[in-house]
Amino acid sequence: RPPGIAAGVVGSRKKRLQSRKVGAAWRRGPTYPGPPTHVPPEQHMTELELPFLVLRPVLFALAALLTSSGSAQFWCPPGATWHVSSGGLGGSGYTQYSYTGDTLFEGRISQQITATGYFTDYIVNPPMTSSVHDVRYTSLENDVVFLWTNMSGTMAWDTLYWFSAVPGDQWFPAGADNVCGPEPMDYMFLVTDTATVMIDGMPLRQLTVEPGAIQLTERMGSARLVFDEFPFCVVAEYGELIRCYSDQDISYQNPDWNDACDSGVGIDEERVVYTISVHPTPGHDRFTLEMPPGRHTLHVTDLAGRTVHTGPVETGIPVDASHWPAGTYVLRLPALGRWLRWVKE
Repeated sequence: RPPGIAAGVVGSRKKRLQSRKVGAAWRRGPTYPGPPTHVPPEQHMTELELPFLVLRPVLFALAALLTSSGSAQFWCPPGATWHVSSGGLGGSGYTQYSYTGDTLFEGRISQQITATGYFTDYIVNPPMTSSVHDVRYTSLENDVVFLWTNMSGTMAWDTLYWFSAVPGDQWFPAGADNVCGPEPMDYMFLVTDTATVMIDGMPLRQLTVEPGAIQLTERMGSARLVFDEFPFCVVAEYGELIRCYSDQDISYQNPDWNDACDSGVGIDEERVVYTISVHPTPGHDRFTLEMPPGRHTLHVTDLAGRTVHTGPVETGIPVDASHWPAGTYVLRLPALGRWLRWVKE
């Protein structure tokens, strides 16, 4: 079956995909095939055949449910668990995603993934911490991970990861229409390289996609944003950073994360977390960061995802930006799970 548009894509997005070819190697994102278009009419069935006609879809679904976990180990093997830091313009937190099993959901054999954790809002005074309780659903087909997500106000299946993609293939981030609106987006995930990496002795496929040289790895997904690949039509000032991932076969810890995978779950320590901010903004040749004491790694990209600076940073010590062009930059502090925006005039 040739690749096409991901499931649930609205008409305007389909037209954009069909009209925006970028050369001979261009292919659209994978398609969710949808339900069968033809069912034998009941009048052609005998009285003995009718009960089987009713039970057949149920039997097929149960058979698929029983065999899916053994045939799709590239995503959600038994025990799959993600520990992630979550960050925003005015807060930060922690989420644990846990694969709890397969289920029938919206016509698909789906992986049910529970999300638990907390988020602390520092804009209010005093800071307010709220709990996180959510359920995500993914579904697999031909090395594609579909996510049940919001598509322009309508929940639908959309491509989250396409692990069999090759250089030149591209797709929109899952749920991009909900954030970017009906107008054409400037950015899609474009595969630039493929590789096999060894994680805890297990060979896994890994894609490198632009913009930003993002790496997408089997089982784990993106180390930067697991279930919310944030569209590039806006500045990515919040998101997720994988601290740790584990399943029945492998265990991985992000080299930029030096604490326990579930550090901060006690909430009490999170109440004294320092406010993280950048000054001045807008600025000119230098800026300083207010953040927890100690040395941290700062990664700076422009809005196209190109890296302009990577290096150590400490609170109150100016960062030299004199050689950067004027524009808007995204400042990432991986170990703290925070992203900030800085404007150079």
